[in-house]
Amino acid sequence: MRPRWAGLCLLLLMIPVSAQDLLDRQTPLQNNEANRLYEQGKYEEALQKYQELYEQNPYDPVVAYNLGNTYAKMGEAEKADEFYNKAMRGADDEAQKRARFNKGNMHMRGEQFEDAIKSYVDYLRRNPDDIDAKRNLELALRGLKQQQQQQQQQQQENQEQQQQQTDQSEQAPQPNLPHQEQEQQEKAKQEKGQQIEENTPQGQQQGMEDEDKLPDEARKLEEEDESRPDRPEDQKEKDIDEWKDQIFEALAEQEKQQQKDYQKRKIGKHPPKAKDW
Repeated sequence: MRPRWAGLCLLLLMIPVSAQDLLDRQTPLQNNEANRLYEQGKYEEALQKYQELYEQNPYDPVVAYNLGNTYAKMGEAEKADEFYNKAMRGADDEAQKRARFNKGNMHMRGEQFEDAIKSYVDYLRRNPDDIDAKRNLELALRGLKQQQQQQQQQQQENQEQQQQQTDQSEQAPQPNLPHQEQEQQEKAKQEKGQQIEENTPQGQQQGMEDEDKLPDEARKLEEEDESRPDRPEDQKEKDIDEWKDQIFEALAEQEKQQQKDYQKRKIGKHPPKAKDW
């Protein structure tokens, strides 16, 4: 994706500025030869010539400036910045001036707008009437503003995307469980719901009613059994078994009815949610 501020850099490169020229005055012929190689785009060969000159005179600000330009063309911003700074500390006013200006241009091409602004401001303090520097400073300020806006927008999009993924994860359907495990979970839910229902006032009242009801049925069966004539011992045991079966059936029926009532109340409180798949 092309940065929004690419057009700003293009305008910068189209601005004709004399500060981009190489310095060859008051230097040996070897510097002139290196300048010609530079102008032909043979930056590695030019760099070798400039380095030979720099070894002979490491305090020459003109050679330092030309080395800065060469490193900048080769994309080595750190080395270019190093030699621009050396040229700025030198005694040659023209080398100082051009080094400050070209340092700002290098930072602009690298989309380092804050550093470019510092370089242009430093340059304009010494050259307040330079229109090209003022225009480049304006471009750097606009580029910094657009860069910050794009970073904020990207940060907001990342947060929205993260929130969307979180929401989708929470709404995703649970994976299918084995049939036996599903039955166990359903049974546990029912037992938990029944326990909660029994702890409520309504559940306690229902339990009291059941306790009152069961003894009545048991007494009724006992009265019927007592009203019957005496029978053999085996017949009495059979009647007792039938009486137990009836009690168990009554208990099972009441428990089933309680479960139905509980499910009705539960559904009434929490209506089923429609699935979206």
